[in-house]
Amino acid sequence: MRFRTEQHLRRPGDIRSVREQGRRVDCRAFTVWWKRRETPPANAPRARVCVIASTAAVGAATRRNRAKRRLREVFRHHQDLVPAGCDLLLIAR
Repeated sequence: MRFRTEQHLRRPGDIRSVREQGRRVDCRAFTVWWKRRETPPANAPRARVCVIASTAAVGAATRRNRAKRRLREVFRHHQDLVPAGCDLLLIAR
């Protein structure tokens, strides 16, 4: 399934909300934060995602871009497993 632009979590307020009110799971390669939206709109996509890779954690630009591409691809392949109305924040390490 295609990763559409409306599935991107972009607003700083939405990202902050996921970090402050959401739940977290630390994995070896990345950290996942998630939060369910209170009332998802009827025509909204199933889930929204934001992928972050910092210089301190990952390194140079080429490594950060590769890490983000891989995390986006993992989400794209498994987005049907994510519950409807869920916001995800993937942070590469």
